Amino acid sequence: MTFDSETKTFYYVKEVADRVRAAYIMVDKGHSMAHTARVLGFTSPTALRFTLQSYWWIGIKASTHRRLGQKWSPELDKMTSGKRELREVPYLARTNLADKPLVSRELWDRVQFKIAQQKKTFTHQTTRTSSFLCAGLVLCECGRKLYHRLDTRQSKPSYYRCASNFNGATPCGRHQFRAEVVDREVWVRLLAFTKNRRNLEAQIRANCDISIDAEAQKKRLEGELATLEKRQRNNAIAIETEGYTPDIAERRKVLSAEIDEIKARMAQLDAPTQTVSPATAAKRIHERFAASKGLRMDERKSLLTETVESILVQSDDGDEIAIQFKFRVGIK
Repeated sequence: MTFDSETKTFYYVKEVADRVRAAYIMVDKGHSMAHTARVLGFTSPTALRFTLQSYWWIGIKASTHRRLGQKWSPELDKMTSGKRELREVPYLARTNLADKPLVSRELWDRVQFKIAQQKKTFTHQTTRTSSFLCAGLVLCECGRKLYHRLDTRQSKPSYYRCASNFNGATPCGRHQFRAEVVDREVWVRLLAFTKNRRNLEAQIRANCDISIDAEAQKKRLEGELATLEKRQRNNAIAIETEGYTPDIAERRKVLSAEIDEIKARMAQLDAPTQTVSPATAAKRIHERFAASKGLRMDERKSLLTETVESILVQSDDGDEIAIQFKFRVGIK
């Protein structure tokens, strides 16, 4: 669209508008984002998704960010830039385009719901934690998590990669790690380490002093819960001002699930726990791994999660991978 500064009105650019309208119709009929983007000439499915999620096509200007600390500068005769902050709920303002929008609000809502469903399915399919033994446990030498990435292309290995390479962070410079090498080394070293109960007990005793304090963990969870509940309240306000849209409904569903998970974890911390001695824990771990031959991947993952707090990958030189284990004393 374009803006006429003299009349203070917005206009749709016909060539762009016709293509976007066709995209809404195709997605509404059930075509995938990839197929729609390819047929209509969008640069990528992601670019198409962002285009279709814009409020401009129903005549609404959305302010997703706000400026903090802006001040009037008499010397410059304008406002200073201030700090740009993302709004939890976008501020929506009706424009002249809302009288004759490119697509109806009903069509826009249906497409938003389909986009949310496709994205959820895509995320579920690409995550595939069942293909990675150490998913969620491995840490980079810089201290950040290693994210698992599945590559289904022929002869292309799946891998773990430092979280510093994502979400606009500054990369730590570490290479990505082949998942099959890391997973194999972790399991082999665990089997070898747990054979010696004496060394295992010594390791557990050495790690007792770095166990997470329950009170500190509960305080952190209370802070996370307060933040999620605030977002939930903002969603309720958004429903009152914008109406009940599929996008807001999806956000409320996700927030409710996260709130329930936090409350469940807090309840576990409040529940009385039965601790065992390092010697008893070492015996149980030894027995579990001694009988681990022939376990399926999901059974190995369950055993690994029960016995390992985190795995620190310090080198990517094949067999020379260095891994640090932190065994829990209260293993079931």
